[in-house]
Amino acid sequence: MDKEQKVAYEIIRQRIVNEIDRLEASGEPGSALKRWRRFGAAFSWDPTVYPKLLENPTVDDKKLMSLLRNTEQQFMKKWQAIEGIPLHHIIANRTGGDLGLRLPVDTWEEVKERVFDATGARPGNSQANLNAASQFDERSHLGRYGAKGTVFDPAMGLGEAPDPTQSPILHGAGTKDFGTRLGKDPVILQSTPAQITEALLPEVTKQQEIYKTVSELPTTQAQRQIFTEAGLGAAFDPSTPIEQMPAIKTRAAELGLPEKFASSWQVNPRFSGGKAVLQALPLVGLGAAVITAGGQAMAGETKAATATLAEAAVGEVPVVGEVLQSEPVAGGTFADVQRRTQEGIRAKQLQQRAAQARQRGGKVKFGLGGVKFTLPEFGLSELMGIN
Repeated sequence: MDKEQKVAYEIIRQRIVNEIDRLEASGEPGSALKRWRRFGAAFSWDPTVYPKLLENPTVDDKKLMSLLRNTEQQFMKKWQAIEGIPLHHIIANRTGGDLGLRLPVDTWEEVKERVFDATGARPGNSQANLNAASQFDERSHLGRYGAKGTVFDPAMGLGEAPDPTQSPILHGAGTKDFGTRLGKDPVILQSTPAQITEALLPEVTKQQEIYKTVSELPTTQAQRQIFTEAGLGAAFDPSTPIEQMPAIKTRAAELGLPEKFASSWQVNPRFSGGKAVLQALPLVGLGAAVITAGGQAMAGETKAATATLAEAAVGEVPVVGEVLQSEPVAGGTFADVQRRTQEGIRAKQLQQRAAQARQRGGKVKFGLGGVKFTLPEFGLSELMGIN
């Protein structure tokens, strides 16, 4: 930061500290105190991503909190390649607790540089700590299903149920406190930058280890490979500019990748030929096209339904064992279905019918010269109301 930015930073830092102290003294701190601490700590780690705030350090308290909170939330939203996917800071913004807020700017700046030199970490909301590679399925993030109305909604039935006891997660046991006590330790607050850094480093490195472990899990790699094989590897590349993410998100939706991504999450994927074999039945591509064609058929658009199926798949799709083994296809998406039907209910029904077909070892045949398909074999014609 230059001199003017440091002056602005000190004004804002002191205002945040005053608000924290006031709320603590009130005896009823509640969620307001948590917000000031959380978003205030993020600001202290990297104030440069708050240019509007540094230009106007004397805005009223309500505007101050709005700028602190909305800046982070906007980053969280813009980095998404899939609607509703969680973003995870490599290093939590609350690492060290109120440490950055309680130290003079020059002391804190030296501590941050020492942390970077020792670990390469730059906590805060910049791309160094929050980027495209920060996206994780909620089952790998918090060990639970994701938000309603998204592909991570448990009602969708995509992928296996989470089991934190069998698969490491980013926010597992022992990840709620990364040195928050340091910001309240009077000895630490009077220590040299070198001593403060020494106390802080273990809290940083263990988070890097957790992030690396979950990033390298077979299920994480298998999910991301879906985007890579579709030509969208940049979706999870930490160097991808945030400005490119909206276009990636749009294209991914067009290709049905969000559904494939969610479908491929597994606790313990098995391997064949060095690659993870996804055992969960994916309700995407062909399945989405069948539902779309069903909607067209119910609307009397039989030619459109035939064209949808022809465009979605060519060849033969055998259903064998626990894996739907299909040839590469230009899969449809759920976007249109979501606008026309109660897609979550349909998807669940489709999964149940497909499971029955899997037990029968059934096949569905397609050919460009007049599409031939046996929906009863898949048990789906009744679902779509065309048989």
